[in-house]
Amino acid sequence: MLNFFLKNPISLWLHWWFNTLALKLKYSSHKIHIGYMSSIKGCTFDQYNSIAEGVTLRNVSIGFASYIARNSRLKDVE
Repeated sequence: MLNFFLKNPISLWLHWWFNTLALKLKYSSHKIHIGYMSSIKGCTFDQYNSIAEGVTLRNVSIGFASYIARNSRLKDVE
């Protein structure tokens, strides 16, 4: 039963939405775009970054005016 709630499309969307909102507030002066259903944890951003749909980032530092393509998976990258 718990698995149903954790993998429910609405709960997955809410999880993505709250994480995106938190990152946009944290980096509000950096003008970043985060695509639909992208998962970002432990990352730092410079200004004018764009993260496409379905991207997974873990412990990544993204420089000025960078773009991460759709469905990319990056881990421990500077």
